[in-house]
Amino acid sequence: MQRTAASGWTRDAGAVAAAALGLIAAFPPLGVWPLAWVAPVPLLWRAVAVSPRRALLLGAVWGSLFFSFALYWIQPVLVTYGGVSPLIALAPVALLITYCAGYFALFLWSVSAGVRRWGHRALWLAPALWVGLEWFRSHAFGGFPWAPLAISLQGVPVLMAPAAWGGAYALSALIVAFWIWLIHLVRLSSNPGACFRLGAAGAGGLVLLLVFGAWRTARLDRLPADLRVACLQVNVPQAIKWSRAHRLEILRAHRELTREAALGGARLVIWPESSLSFGPFEKVPVEEGGQNVEAWVAEQARANGVEILWGGVAAERTLNGIEFRNSAYFTAASGETQSRYDKVHLVPFGEYVPLQKYLKFMEPLVQQVGDFGPGKMPVLHPGAAAPIASIICYELLFPHLVREAAVGAGLMVNITNDAWYGTRVMPHQHLAAAPLRAVENGMAVVRAANTGVSALVSPSGRVLARTRLEERTILLGDIPSRGVETFYRRYGDLWAGACAMISAVYFGMLATRLPRPAARRNLQSA
Repeated sequence: MQRTAASGWTRDAGAVAAAALGLIAAFPPLGVWPLAWVAPVPLLWRAVAVSPRRALLLGAVWGSLFFSFALYWIQPVLVTYGGVSPLIALAPVALLITYCAGYFALFLWSVSAGVRRWGHRALWLAPALWVGLEWFRSHAFGGFPWAPLAISLQGVPVLMAPAAWGGAYALSALIVAFWIWLIHLVRLSSNPGACFRLGAAGAGGLVLLLVFGAWRTARLDRLPADLRVACLQVNVPQAIKWSRAHRLEILRAHRELTREAALGGARLVIWPESSLSFGPFEKVPVEEGGQNVEAWVAEQARANGVEILWGGVAAERTLNGIEFRNSAYFTAASGETQSRYDKVHLVPFGEYVPLQKYLKFMEPLVQQVGDFGPGKMPVLHPGAAAPIASIICYELLFPHLVREAAVGAGLMVNITNDAWYGTRVMPHQHLAAAPLRAVENGMAVVRAANTGVSALVSPSGRVLARTRLEERTILLGDIPSRGVETFYRRYGDLWAGACAMISAVYFGMLATRLPRPAARRNLQSA
């Protein structure tokens, strides 16, 4: 009996390790995407075979291992830029990892409990359960949709096509459905006829998906690339970004790169988030004309005959006094600043501290990165070629936020400053959201990042060009100024919402402790 128990835990450990390492390798920066389709299958098999309590534990370990990789970069950021001690910085990171891992644990528990109660047919609800949990994680407590399963497909436009209907959630469901298909194939291996029918149905569905994806990708890739854009990757290290000693150097870099972009034929020039190290009440030094920042940018736009979309800090007078905003400004080629978008969804512990009066030990972090107020709504910038939607940094992760911003737009611009995170996994996984947002909304996405990775993404989700990390450069290229309407852009998260409702009913039925069927196939010996 002891040998059997030890063998079971050994198999559990192997399955957890394979699932965690497989997902880690499937995600950027490695991007071995097929592993996301197969690596978790042995763990899901084990979850079906063991008790729900044990499945909960396996899911918790699986999630903890995966999110430790996906989120480890937060701790050194808190230490380096927040002035928080290494030990104290571990606490919020560990809490966040535990929180995210809880969704993996709840998923495996729900699958195990469902099979125990209703038999293996309950497995077919696993895709809806996964999507319901991902959707909830994207909205609960302000939302934290980092590293959804769909990110693993960011380099495969043909397989991303369903996101135009169901968003990234449809891709997550597709991958989980593949896990369940493989499990049922193994279960039915003793019944050749049933196994063949299931295998043929799944293979046929996959072929249809590939054919449709290839057709849609080719159609979108034929859209006329009629707008030449330039992303400035100025590569200003975070340690000197707000240093008064480097202000003129940063100004000159933007001026020279903008001139070079204009000479290359760019009509729209994108500067990254928080482009210039000046506040809304500060003047550019006398050497540069004694202007405020907005006037200085206007001068660059007029001199080069280009539109400039740039990141800056705005001041808004509120009932509580002056409140600062993290903003994206649009300056026309005439030099007129025509619009401003204030970031709606701020980064917790990056742009504000939740429950600040109770978390006094985090005050050094606020002093380092600023304490911003949120904007109220999306803004369309009046670009000459097409209306432009802008999103700032972290907002790229939220499908529903990007969709709201995309209404009426011809293209999407994402400005960001990932200099905080160096060359760790974060910049690569952050970029990976851009192709998903492009497919969901049927429009090109232009991404300008201070230290990288900057990129041009076609409406099909294909990355047309990208920069390397930590290089000063210009990313110049042609993109379609207008995309195509998609079901997702028009109707939003209908699929995810349906999955969330199915999940709620499913969990509710599990909680009612209905009588369980006496007969149940046991995979313990598998």
